[in-house]
Amino acid sequence: MSRVTGPVSAASLRVQESNQVQAFRTGQLASYLGFVHKALMCPTDAVESRGSKRDLYLQRPIKIISYDWTQDTLALGEDLQDCRPATDRHPAVGKG
Repeated sequence: MSRVTGPVSAASLRVQESNQVQAFRTGQLASYLGFVHKALMCPTDAVESRGSKRDLYLQRPIKIISYDWTQDTLALGEDLQDCRPATDRHPAVGKG
């Protein structure tokens, strides 16, 4: 996937998205999602990436995925500013 990532211009966006879709289809997750890459995109993000936040979208390295796949579950603090992996707050998590 690293060969098809990075910021692009509006003119080269379609080519980059097509290349990323091809990379997705050859990956491990595609068969579980029925080879539908749109399942990786948040619906709100899909709308905003074509409108008000298009310039930010063009700067993204990976265009077809909105969600974070870091293998960490985030726990939000009450003020929504304290985001860190749940394992930081719950030391017993992940310890067999």
